[in-house]
Amino acid sequence: MEYNYISIEKYVPDIDSYFAHTSKSNQNKEKLLEHMARTKKYMELIFHGKNIDSILENIFNEIKYNNSYLKPYVKEFIFELFINGIYLHDIGKINANFQNTRMKNPIFKNHIGDSNHSMNSSVLFSNIFYVKLNKLDIDDDEFDFLYYCIYLFSYLISKHHGKLNTILSYGEAIDNFNKAFKEYYISGYIENVEENIIALIEDQLQEIYNSISPKGTTFILAKLFYSILIGSDYYATYEYMSNNNINLEDMGSMNNYIKEITKKYESTDVYKKIKQYSLYKNNKTDVNPFTKTPINELRSNMFLEAAKNIIKYSEKNIFYLEAPTGSGKTNTSINLALNLLNRDKKLNKLFYIFPFNTLVEQTADVLNESFGKIVDVTIMNSVTPIKTNIQNKSNNREMVDYEKGYLNYIFLNYPLVITTHVRLFNMLFGTTREECIPIAHLANSVIIIDEIQSYSIKLWKEMIYFLDKYSSLLNIKVIIMSATLPKLDILLNEKQAEYVNLINDRDIYFKNTLFKDRVQLDFTLINNPLQGEDIDEKLESLIIKIQEVWESRGRCKILVEFMQTKTARIFYNMAKEKWKDKYNQKRVLELTGSDNKNVRKDIIHNVKHTLKDCLLISTQVIEAGVDIDMDIGFKSISFLDAEEQFLGRINRSCMKDEKGIAYFFNIDEAKAVYKNDYRMNQTLIDYNIQQMLIDKDFTPFYKKTMEDIEKVKNRCDSKNFEITLDEIDSLNFTAIENKMQLIDDQSTVDLFLNVKEKINGVVIEGKQVWDKYVDLLHDMTIPFAEKKILLSEVKSDMNYFIYSIYVRRNKKGNSIKPNDYNDVIGELYYYEDGYRFIEDDKFSKEKAYELLKNNFCESDFI
Repeated sequence: MEYNYISIEKYVPDIDSYFAHTSKSNQNKEKLLEHMARTKKYMELIFHGKNIDSILENIFNEIKYNNSYLKPYVKEFIFELFINGIYLHDIGKINANFQNTRMKNPIFKNHIGDSNHSMNSSVLFSNIFYVKLNKLDIDDDEFDFLYYCIYLFSYLISKHHGKLNTILSYGEAIDNFNKAFKEYYISGYIENVEENIIALIEDQLQEIYNSISPKGTTFILAKLFYSILIGSDYYATYEYMSNNNINLEDMGSMNNYIKEITKKYESTDVYKKIKQYSLYKNNKTDVNPFTKTPINELRSNMFLEAAKNIIKYSEKNIFYLEAPTGSGKTNTSINLALNLLNRDKKLNKLFYIFPFNTLVEQTADVLNESFGKIVDVTIMNSVTPIKTNIQNKSNNREMVDYEKGYLNYIFLNYPLVITTHVRLFNMLFGTTREECIPIAHLANSVIIIDEIQSYSIKLWKEMIYFLDKYSSLLNIKVIIMSATLPKLDILLNEKQAEYVNLINDRDIYFKNTLFKDRVQLDFTLINNPLQGEDIDEKLESLIIKIQEVWESRGRCKILVEFMQTKTARIFYNMAKEKWKDKYNQKRVLELTGSDNKNVRKDIIHNVKHTLKDCLLISTQVIEAGVDIDMDIGFKSISFLDAEEQFLGRINRSCMKDEKGIAYFFNIDEAKAVYKNDYRMNQTLIDYNIQQMLIDKDFTPFYKKTMEDIEKVKNRCDSKNFEITLDEIDSLNFTAIENKMQLIDDQSTVDLFLNVKEKINGVVIEGKQVWDKYVDLLHDMTIPFAEKKILLSEVKSDMNYFIYSIYVRRNKKGNSIKPNDYNDVIGELYYYEDGYRFIEDDKFSKEKAYELLKNNFCESDFI
């Protein structure tokens, strides 16, 4: 499509008299025309770097209005709207008040009033294109649809210094603007402001969006437009403020590295052995490198089968990799990603998405090893500082370009990113400017999502719906992998044929004795429940059982998982007391969500590398993402895929001389933890569910789960999926953002404890970190980008001192707040005497809850 830009001089003859920005570091004010030119330049850079032309063509080809596909001239008009909406997004700065009060433009020194420019820009853009639209010889349907597109882009322009809410709110904004002497604010515009710049009322909008199909296309189009608009504006402003350009290579494309990292990966011992095995399998050599390690032969078969299928179906967008624990999913996923990136040159970024920070760190290590650090592996999460850019060195001193570092962070200007599912959801559904920028940079990328079953089940249908839309329209290749993989496309009936199972017959692997029988399952503690009237007595019975197993097995590593932190702590104290004389006390360990990074790291290291036998007591934090290899497991039951994830911590290597054993019991009330999770309707109390776990056949379990989800999504209440579809089509961005929150709206407060912790080998006192954080917050002299990066560095250290507690609400619905603190910032409470909450070198929730006026209850310890 051609890039036909509006000649703005036709509408504002004295355009060269207006300014767009001023800068303390730049003596020359930036003229509005200069900013528009820079915006256009960077929009075209993004278009070129992310192949946006083909993305837009893909979207336009998908849209139907009243069941008719768009004609070529309609698509061309929308494309013209798209690029000019971005080019003209600041044209409202011709507001004389803006020029006087904000730009100190002497030509307009007598003008005093509202300096708004975003709404002015949207109205001027609308006017220019309404006039053009009225001159087109098109039918009524085409006119209505293009009228709506003008209205949509105009709304998004009006929000380029705010956040998205709903297009319905735009009508009121237009009415208010019309009442506020619009001619006064746009006095430099010589054309008549058409009277047809009117607000569309809700009924009109609904009639139009009901006529658009398929569902969700305009939602994606709107998010893409807003992303590129904000992104182009950011880049253009950065160039003026810093006198530095952004180039194509700055956008972090994998195309710059793909050949080299592929070569490096294929030189690794693992890949070379798989390649040799492939030759053996195809009768091209007599040497089988895995004769003595049949488990590696099985892993290689899976690796090769998945690679064959992704090549065969590379034009598809969503792929499932269902593989048992210990089968080498990460290595297989690396090969799959490289296959896709090498085959389609439009694909130029790689993302790994995880639900847990432990998986983020572990995978970063694997990727760095596989790619030899040829490409930077960028971690983006709440505990990792933002990367900075070294601009140059002066007198042996490094000069940091904070502005560019922050730009890279919000634009995802990295070829390979590892981040969390929360960050991904913020990109897809967020409404702020910085949350929306990455959408354009997700286009033409490969996204690998791990452990998808851990996402909130109430969002499964919405999640796969949006993954389907984003991937098909933005050319995103999504690989979903897990040992317990719900086939979410079942929830989208018409889409099932379009999703690719990379493993044709999962049973070949799951039911192979090397994987299936590596852990022996024991349900006797469920069928014959632990003896005791109360929980303490039941835990005493459990200790006796564990001691019997420990002594009969000999030196071994035992893992015990509870659903609630409180139960884990009670059992931990019991075990320490019972075995303090008989065994070395260091063999009894506790790992829960209350432990900070140092404690967690030390415990996992000791369990993996130091201790030959131990008793590790934990909560659900152990189920996925923790790379440990235990001999025996005891678990309080929850739902089936959680039980299988737990089994992944037992005989994980599949290489132990003796089989692992897992015992299941029922002490904690799992429904109190997994509220409203439909999977709790199927637990190991049921013999049939026990058999599913033995047979590694989760199909009936997920079939029932999907049926339960469908029942909820078809109910006549706010959870009905049709309501979600209506919110999507009506562009109610706020409602979608609220609905797609991964973390339930539970009230939490964070306690910052002044204790001593070792950070990067240096012992630091919490007070030092707290004071640095407070000073940074209050320092108004630090430029925005530099402050963001410095805060990210301090927050990374703060995580060592912060502990969260859940708090209930009072009768008025307000959260109960802690007391007796020394300082508070937002919901973060500082305690000078942090050691008052430390017991046995660990954070004590019981002592923390003494800060609340009301006594704590069972649910506080979930």
